[in-house]
Parts: sequence; C-alpha cells; structure tokens
Amino acid sequence: FSGNVFVTAFRELAALIMIFIVVLFKKATFNPVKLLKESRAARVIAISALLGGPLAARLRVMAINYAGSGLSGTFTGMWIVFIPVFGTLFFKKKYSMTAWWGVIITSIAGSLSYLIFGISATSTFTLGILLALIVAILWAVQHILVENAMKCVSKSDSLTSEQANIYRYGISTIVYIVLIIPISMIVSGTYNPFTLFTEVFFGEGSLTVWGWYVVMMVSAGTANLLLYYSIKVIGSAWSSVLQNSYVVFGVLFTMLFNIDKDIARDNGQYINDFFGLSMDPGTIYWIMNIMLSLIVMVGMTLVTMGSY
Repeated sequence: FSGNVFVTAFRELAALIMIFIVVLFKKATFNPVKLLKESRAARVIAISALLGGPLAARLRVMAINYAGSGLSGTFTGMWIVFIPVFGTLFFKKKYSMTAWWGVIITSIAGSLSYLIFGISATSTFTLGILLALIVAILWAVQHILVENAMKCVSKSDSLTSEQANIYRYGISTIVYIVLIIPISMIVSGTYNPFTLFTEVFFGEGSLTVWGWYVVMMVSAGTANLLLYYSIKVIGSAWSSVLQNSYVVFGVLFTMLFNIDKDIARDNGQYINDFFGLSMDPGTIYWIMNIMLSLIVMVGMTLVTMGSY
C-alpha cells in the first residue's frame, strides 16, 4: 500500500520537475505564492489540483489494483458524462439532446462493461469500479474549475499552461509529502520513509520501477502541459473530444503490454461460458473490451459536442 503511494507521489514530483524545466527553458519563471494571492484563476487551479491531483490519483491507483488498468480506465474516462449532469443540477445550464444521447450511450456501455466483466468477479472488482467512478466525478469537477480559470473574463488574470501545471503538480506533491505518505506509512506499519524509499526504488525489481518512473515523468508532464494548452487554444469542447480517445488507447496499451492477463483470462472464460463460445479467453476479453471502450468514446464525444 505505502509502496504504491510512494511511487504515485514520485510520479507527481517527476511531472513537476519536468514542467519546471520547461518554465526555466522558456524563461517564464514566476512567484507562485505572489500569483496565488493576486490571481483568482490561480486560486481556482489550486482548488482543482486538490481534487484532480492527490485525491483522484490515489483513488485511481486503487481502482487499477482492484479492477485492472484497462477496464478502470474506461470508467474513469466517463468523467465527461458528469459535466452535463452537474451543469444541469448546480448551474442550471441547458444542454442539447446530442449531449443527453451521449450520456445515455455512455451509461449503457458502462453498465454492459460491468455486467459482462463484473458478474463473476470478486467484491474487490466492484470496489475498483466504484473508485474509478469517484475519480471520474473528481475529474469532472476539476475540468469545470480549470475551464473557468483558463477562460477568465479578465485577460490580465489568465494563467499560462505552465503556471497552471506548476500549481497542479506542486500542490499535489506537497499534499503527498505532508499528508498522504505519513498516513500510509502509519497504516502499513512502516514508519521510516528512508527504508520505504530504499525498498521501492533500490530493492528487488527496482530497475523496473525506475523505468516506469521515467515513463511517468515524461508522459504525465507532457500530457498535462498539452491538455492545459489545448483548452486555451481550441477550447474545452475540442480538447475534450481529442482527450476522450485515451479510453481506447488505454485498453489497447494494456492489451499490448499484457498487463491485465489474469483478469483477462478469468473474465474471458466467463464470457465464453456465458455465450457458449470456445475462443481463447484473453482474445474474447480484449475484443469485448475494445468494442465497449469505442462505444464509450462515441458517447463521450456526443456529450462533449452537445455541451459547448
């Protein structure tokens, strides 16, 4: 438990370091404390960082552990569905029928995913799906807050994508160091952070950990820089449409790297038995998973196009 927290915290720190390097390279340094006091947009980003950063990141890791990376990614990707729901309930915003058809399609595809892959699974699988949905809700709230901050009425109060990401990963890293890591060490009975660091990064399999650490550093930093920049350049609608594709890519990469092989085998065999098929369990599992993730992506795109 604490080992996973440590790795997640270092992913946040690695992304922060990469973004800081970009800021130095562009000679765009700034005083984050001063800007936080002066800019309403900065304060909104800081609040969203708490929701979409340490809290969502931790719950997402737990969801992956319980339900697998492919299927949990499909459910976390359904965050866009909650935007018209929250917009209608809390902001009295009107949405077109296109958006609501997208909500219906995505909800049906998500329900089918759970019914097909979850009926034969343990209670921890259901918990993983529930955690993934909580992450989706947190991401939806974060996106609404970020959109508000990056599209401020006053142009003098707007933030650059680098500044937004400094707050996003800086606050997340601080929360991990000050709060989440100490709590996780108490829960797991590991009170020496240096011992934990040594076990995670220099113990058995440490080369694999460092390899993934580098990948996470580059991917997390680059992805979020591009996300914040795309919101400013092409707006929330099109940036969200393009971002929706990660649901399918997540399933594809999980399949290519054979990450969820045990889950694929068990659920694939259940699908064979249920439909009276005799296909390879892994093959039928990934065929169904990819098909459903494509349907989810179509539904999410309809929601996005009907929301802006």
